[in-house]
Amino acid sequence: MIKGLGQDFRYALGYFAKAPTFTVLAVLSLALGIGANTAIFSVVHAVLLRPLAYPQPDRLLRVWETFQHARGQGRGSVSVPNLLDWREQNSVFRQLAAYSQSTYALSGDDRPLLVRGARVEPEMKDVLQVEPLRGRFFEEGENQSGKDQVVLLSHGLWERRFGSDPAVIGQPMSLDGVPHEIIGVMPVGFELPPRSASELWTPLTYTEGQLNARGSHWLAVLGRLKPDVPQRQAESEMSAIAARLAEAYPDSQDRRGIVISTLHQSLTESRSEALWTLWAAVSIVLLIGCANVANLLLARAVGRRRELAVRAALGAGRARLVRQMLSETALLALAGGAAGLILSVVAVRVLSSLPGSSIPQGQVVGVNPVVLAFCLGASLLTAFLAGLFPALRASRFDVGDALRERSSSESAGSSRDWLRAGLVVAEVALAVVVLIGAGLLLKSYSRLLQVDPGLDAQRVLTMTVPLAGPGYDESEEILAFYRRLNQELPTIPGVEAAGMINLLPMQNWGWNSNIVIEGMPEVPPSQQPLSEVRTIAGDYFRAMGIPLLSGRTVPFDYAEDARPEVMVNKTFADRFLDGQDPVGKRIAFGYPESDEGWISIVGMVADVRSAGLDRQPLPEMYFSLGLSPRRNMGLALRTTLDPASLSESVRRKVAEIDPAQPVYRVKVMEEVVDDSVASRRFNTLLMGVFAAVALTLALGGVYGVLSYAVRRRTYELAVRMALGARRGDVYRLVITGSLVLAVIGILAGATASLWLTSFLESQLYSVQAGDPLTIVWVCAILLGVCLAASLLPARRATHVDPLTALRSE
Repeated sequence: MIKGLGQDFRYALGYFAKAPTFTVLAVLSLALGIGANTAIFSVVHAVLLRPLAYPQPDRLLRVWETFQHARGQGRGSVSVPNLLDWREQNSVFRQLAAYSQSTYALSGDDRPLLVRGARVEPEMKDVLQVEPLRGRFFEEGENQSGKDQVVLLSHGLWERRFGSDPAVIGQPMSLDGVPHEIIGVMPVGFELPPRSASELWTPLTYTEGQLNARGSHWLAVLGRLKPDVPQRQAESEMSAIAARLAEAYPDSQDRRGIVISTLHQSLTESRSEALWTLWAAVSIVLLIGCANVANLLLARAVGRRRELAVRAALGAGRARLVRQMLSETALLALAGGAAGLILSVVAVRVLSSLPGSSIPQGQVVGVNPVVLAFCLGASLLTAFLAGLFPALRASRFDVGDALRERSSSESAGSSRDWLRAGLVVAEVALAVVVLIGAGLLLKSYSRLLQVDPGLDAQRVLTMTVPLAGPGYDESEEILAFYRRLNQELPTIPGVEAAGMINLLPMQNWGWNSNIVIEGMPEVPPSQQPLSEVRTIAGDYFRAMGIPLLSGRTVPFDYAEDARPEVMVNKTFADRFLDGQDPVGKRIAFGYPESDEGWISIVGMVADVRSAGLDRQPLPEMYFSLGLSPRRNMGLALRTTLDPASLSESVRRKVAEIDPAQPVYRVKVMEEVVDDSVASRRFNTLLMGVFAAVALTLALGGVYGVLSYAVRRRTYELAVRMALGARRGDVYRLVITGSLVLAVIGILAGATASLWLTSFLESQLYSVQAGDPLTIVWVCAILLGVCLAASLLPARRATHVDPLTALRSE
């Protein structure tokens, strides 16, 4: 058997060497399909399929609190008292552990460096069951007041900053101006959700106030289930605990519940839908490539009838002939797979570098044994799909007829070959599906770019100052820093206006609060309106180009006897005040016992797409930094110069006030707006590339079938022309046959797309999955492409010389 296969492969190599054009076309068709599939699979495997690097990762769960907010039902962080109650009352978790994402000012260089990290409870070691690569994990009571401060390093930070020095344990490191002792280095790949490239971790401890603040939600919680406890049981028990807490603490827990997801799901859910969609698209491209190769093989098989008949006459059975032709197809597929693997390596590198890529930062994506196995499997499956039917078809013939080369009858039969016609119809139908998907994403992206963000992003520089360090524990220290910075920023040459906000638009999610509006009926907390809350300072609205619609802005500082003031956006007025001018109205957090508890609305500004261009504006309130101090503030500067040129000037102003403070996320606002749609642009670009490949392959398939049909019908066309048929009649005959196949394929593809593109619904903005205009345009384009593909074969048919053709027959 093995010797026979070796003979088959040697024969196939010689056969392909004699047909270089056919070989190149077949290998190229397969390389495009296999390469695209391998590239996307390598991403899907790394992001979605690769198991987490923890023992029994299926037992790891993320535990969220659910809540009501301005966008509806949501899930989010956990309060410290709730976590303690969960630990005491549950019987399903082996351990629960909390952490909180954080940033740290890393000192020691000429300029402070801001690094990402997290504060982690010591119990996290038992939950994840992970040991440091070097040193030890946190112990109970570390980093509390009066205790030595300790830190764990990521493997990447250990390599970059300490050169993988094994003696790093015990060395000092300054974080936020406080000395810390390095006690360990975590292994490669250690991360907590979301995947945010954390570089270090410190122990998480709680103040007395946090231990009693049930309404303060800021913790992320992971849990490890006990052996033999199913997730459904955990969900049921935790829901019962949430109900008991809501009954015991109605003021803070009235609209809160508990939801559980696997840790793997929490890490991948934001990317999974887009990646599965892209993989489905490249799978369709591979099917089109298979159909193309099958058509090429069918065309070649007819020309090999005499050769196959001779082999049959010498004793080769049908199974032997089929094996020979499948060996040839397998050789083509393996060559296409090898070329596709090279293409996939290049493609993954390009994909990783594109803005908005679905590949998480720091995620290792590339060729590994699993990807290699997939590529080999895809190649063999392609060989089977592309080669089986042509092999079976080619091996069915009458030996006597084939040896006598009855070309006329065979010509007539080939021209009506339902298998070749069916493959062309399938190619066109599959191309329609991919093109409609790409068209929907393109239309969605185009509409998204037309959305008014509510601000003028031109010539605006943004950055964030986190005020790290122990010198800013009191409100007055925070206000003193930002008060001086607010005075210094407008003095920078080229600055027209400068301001601050705690959450810059399109860069951060906000937080919200229940409010009471004066004059409205008293309702329980669960029915009170919810509004997003922002803190501003300086000339923020003018710096960001946000129109002031009525009233005035809030001041930085208030006089001692001044009443609190707030500004709101237009959506606030439309949703809660029936569109009335809100200036002069009053709000409160809860029902005030006296007149002093009310806060006056002094201004209204236009809506801003704070959460992104694809999200509708929410009700927002803007308080003064002087009234509501925040350590982490974003800066916005409108300038007459190139915004990027001012970054060093702003850094110097910050350093003049406090040289230990880092400045990060330095971005031009136009880049911020552009980045907010980067993931949609990435998906649209990839789908467009796949659609272009599908269209090219379909074009080649239609052209190849028609060219072959014209060659096989030379005698018939000669007879028609000898009997008086004009060139126009021949044109119509050939083109009509092409358009019939195209129309059938287009109708089939358009029908299938109505169901298949419904999976794109969540990725579309202001476009329905079954958008009729997109479907019509795609169908028209495909029809035009098929018409163009038929013109050259039709022209060739009209140049047939009847006398020469009849004499040769």
